[in-house]
Amino acid sequence: MASGRPIIALLGKESEVARVVGAAECGYVFDQDDKQGIKDIVLRLYHDRQLGEIMGEKARKYFEKHFTKSIIMDEYFTLFEHLFQTLSTENKKAVRNQ
Repeated sequence: MASGRPIIALLGKESEVARVVGAAECGYVFDQDDKQGIKDIVLRLYHDRQLGEIMGEKARKYFEKHFTKSIIMDEYFTLFEHLFQTLSTENKKAVRNQ
């Protein structure tokens, strides 16, 4: 996604990656056994360069909106802050119950 290229993913359609590719509208997800589907989409993207460019732009924009280093760091900070608050609350309750 960061490279600004369309995604062709070979994995389960219920995976997190499949969800992200679908939400970003930046590529296609196939089961590994779908050789014809994979072949067809590779040929389609080869012949329709504009489609590939559009999907690549969508991939890059989605990446910049959701996955930059600062965004991920903020999400981790929020997660750790929540965990520490939860642990602190549980420790206080444990001390009171002793």
